[in-house]
Amino acid sequence: SAAARPGGAGSCPNALAGRKVLLTGGTGFVGRHLLPQLLAAGARVTCLVRATSRTDGLPQGAAVARADLSSGEGLAAALEGQDICIHMAALLFGLGWQDYLRANALAARSLAGACTALGDAGPTRVVLVSSLAATGPCATAPGVTEGTPPAPVSAYGWSKLLTEQILGRALGARLVTLRPPIIYGSGDKGLLPVFRGVRLGLAVSPGAGRDFPVSAVHAADMAQAVLCACKPEACGVYHCSDGAVYSMAGFCRVMGAAVRAVTGRPRGPVRILRLPLPLMA
Repeated sequence: SAAARPGGAGSCPNALAGRKVLLTGGTGFVGRHLLPQLLAAGARVTCLVRATSRTDGLPQGAAVARADLSSGEGLAAALEGQDICIHMAALLFGLGWQDYLRANALAARSLAGACTALGDAGPTRVVLVSSLAATGPCATAPGVTEGTPPAPVSAYGWSKLLTEQILGRALGARLVTLRPPIIYGSGDKGLLPVFRGVRLGLAVSPGAGRDFPVSAVHAADMAQAVLCACKPEACGVYHCSDGAVYSMAGFCRVMGAAVRAVTGRPRGPVRILRLPLPLMA
């Protein structure tokens, strides 16, 4: 990513004080890091949840609104009167492109329709947490920029790009989009299989015979980026990372060292198995 690391929550002290914020995905991985920062910034937060969602882990001070993002049921009522909507809910792991489109694109269509129907009674700012997958990978320095034409290579990436386009057409300048790369931190189930692998001394890296460059950002820093995207001067699309460039193999080796320091395993260095992209998929 070409974007610099965003400033901390302290650099946005007045952007959220007293503001009404509706948050989707608040019970998820990044949401658990974002919610305390929103509340600390003085925001009046409502988490949009499904009827089956567990809300016992939400911090004190966060309200709850029940709605269905796929059908749109209850969504307009939850959005009405809100100043800001932060949309993070998304399907990360599906069995095929139909699953991603059904979950991510339908949610975007419901959200866009509800905001359009509400007009001035809806939020004046929508922050979408998309993904670097919507831009697509880049194996050459200095990496992608906000002006790079999107070229997704996965069903997930295409669904996130379609989400951006659906919301962009409906919301115009009200939409601010963040495209994070690998997000890591406590509570992340996405990288959990990788941690389990490196504990056994084995990791898989895409790209036979070459390094696979990646960017990364910690969940707490990603939460700060979301807060900064709520500021009035934020606009357009931002790529977020910690500013460094890693290889997937190097990333896995660092994970192995961290696991070894805690558990004593693996006893030796992590073995990196390099696979061609089609075979790894």
